[in-house]
This record gives sequence, C-alpha cells and structure tokens, in this order.
Amino acid sequence: MRIGIDAVHLSQTHKGNARLERSIVTELARLHASHEFVVFLGAPVHQLRLPDVPHIMYVTAPSTNLIAWEQIVLPCLARRYATECLITFSDRIALWSPKRVVMYVAEIPDYRIHMNRISNAGKYQHFSDLLTRLIFPISLRRSMHVCAPSHATMKDLIAQYGVPSNKLTVVFEAASEQFQPATTDTNNEVVRSRYDSAAGYVLHFSTGDPRENTFVALQAFAEADIPSSIRLVLPGNLDRDIAPLIAMAKELNVGDRVRPLGCVPDTELLELYQTADVFIDSTLYEGFGLQVLEAMACGVPVVCSNVTSLPEIVGDAAITCDPDDVAAFSAGLEAVLNNPEQATTMRAAGLRQAARFSWQRTARELIRICERAAV
Repeated sequence: MRIGIDAVHLSQTHKGNARLERSIVTELARLHASHEFVVFLGAPVHQLRLPDVPHIMYVTAPSTNLIAWEQIVLPCLARRYATECLITFSDRIALWSPKRVVMYVAEIPDYRIHMNRISNAGKYQHFSDLLTRLIFPISLRRSMHVCAPSHATMKDLIAQYGVPSNKLTVVFEAASEQFQPATTDTNNEVVRSRYDSAAGYVLHFSTGDPRENTFVALQAFAEADIPSSIRLVLPGNLDRDIAPLIAMAKELNVGDRVRPLGCVPDTELLELYQTADVFIDSTLYEGFGLQVLEAMACGVPVVCSNVTSLPEIVGDAAITCDPDDVAAFSAGLEAVLNNPEQATTMRAAGLRQAARFSWQRTARELIRICERAAV
C-alpha cells in the first residue's frame, strides 16, 4: 500500500515534532520495502538531509503557515499522490478530507494552549490555538485511529476527549541512536571547559515554557548541599525569560554558577548530555518525556518529576519527585552528586531502561496500524 507521512515540521526547526518525524522517516528508510511511502515536506528534501531510498518518495509543497498546510495543501497532496493512509503528527486534520488518517498525538494541546493564553504569545499563535480548540476534538472523531506516545497521554485522550479505547494505541517514541555514552574522558574535559564547568555540572533544558518548571530546578540546585564548584547548565532559547532567571539565580546566591547557553546545535546537545553529572527535569507535563530518555541513553543519572508520562518512561531507573517539591529535588541532586556508587548504579539502570525503547518498534507499529486502518 501507499502510506503518506506528514513531515511538514521538519522545515519548522522550532517545532518539537521535527525530531519525531525525522526519526520515523529515517527508520522507515531502513525497513524492508513492503510498502511505498510518500513523505510530504514544506522545504526541499536536499535542505533536510533525509535518506534516499527507492521506497520513499519526497514531495515538497511550500506553505505560508501550518493552518493552510493542514487544511488545504496536505489533503490535496494526499489525493494527488493516491495515498491509502496518511499519518500526521498535527493536532488538526483537514475538515473536508475523506482520506484515511492516523493521528499521532504527541501530547494533548490543552496544557500548551493554556500556557500560551497566560503568556505573551502573538496574535497568530492565539488564533492557531483557537482553531486547535475547535478542530482537535473533531479531528479525533474523524481519524481512523489515534496513536499516543504514552499511557498517560492515552488516558488524557479518554478522560478529556472521550476517545474510545479501541481507537487508541500507545506507540512509544525512542531516543535516536546517536544518544549514547561518551567513549572517552578526554572529550568530557573539553566540553566541561567550554562551559567553565571543569568540576562538573547539572543539566536542565529551559526554553521559557512554564511547563518546564525551571525555577523549581534552579531553587533545588541552589539549596542542594553539593560542591560549590558544580554548575547548572541551561541550554535552550530563553529570549525575554532570561532576565528573571538570572535575577533569581543572583537572589539565591548562585548567579556565578548558572550558565544559560541559548539554542545549541544537535552535536553540542549530544555532548552536553554525555558530559553531564546529572539531568534534572522538574516538568509539570510531558506527553512522552523524550529528554529524560535521551539523558538515560547517554548514561546520565536522572532526577525528574513523578507526573504524567515520566514515571512510565524512566521506570525504576531515576529519582522521581513531586514537581513542586524543591526539597525532594535537592535531595535527589545530593544523592547523585555526593554518592559515586549511587550515580554508577543509576547510569547502568538508565541505559537498560533506555534500551527498552526503539524507533524500529515505533515505525513497525505505525505501519501495522495503517494496514488495519486501510482495510
């Protein structure tokens, strides 16, 4: 059969779904060519460095915005290229498209929309969120099947949107194969020197999204009884949110120990994971929790929240805390940074846990769902 893949987010580099779509397309390229795949892109394929194999066709159709893509461009392309089933990673599907559509819902949009509403999101974002509130429930009903990346997200879809359980399948994401432990200590020393963190550092991602709960991570770092030479390294584009973060760090007397980095390329991101002494994720909500999985795959001990999808992703391999419990996060950091044996045990457990997730399994499950949906 011919299966369409909506991969428009690959040209929207700020979108989290881009990594998900790239990983799935890459894995589909490795699979035995029992089906033909048409990957729909918003930018020329040569700019995106995607695999070139006979059973994958790339179709580029630039669009001015995601709304036009979802409601007009994509359904027209699906018709033109006679796809028998279409996989989309968007919250919205075309209201008029008769094609069989499988939705992969990375997270329910409620939390994101709420945060955008109370923040200074632009007019287009507010309009897009309004459409999502209207179209997302309709899309769930019109889709042939809905995939969720975790049991937590599946439960949200059932409880908040009434999606029948027989229309839902949990299809876990995975960490890309590039995420693995560093092979030499020499590289670790180079990376740590780059961030003035020769004695080691705690890693936390912060992009200004309130769901990341960064101020709890910062306060836990400040209150933890750990060596004062340990730094807190914060990759992520904070933009206007960096000023209050720096102010709080100074107020907590750790201003000289906090390193905001801004956006970092993928190669640098991998090194940041590999060289970290511990990864802290105080998030309030995660549809899957890819960052904790990537950290474990790199052999980094994890201290994270115990809400939404994270407990099922980390299993028994991480220290989990209530996202509002600063003292618990501080104790978690102390347990890892002050106890080398504990850190070694957690590294081994994290590697075993991360190995349970596979993009090959993800891609094969999506194909099986399309096969069933097309019957």
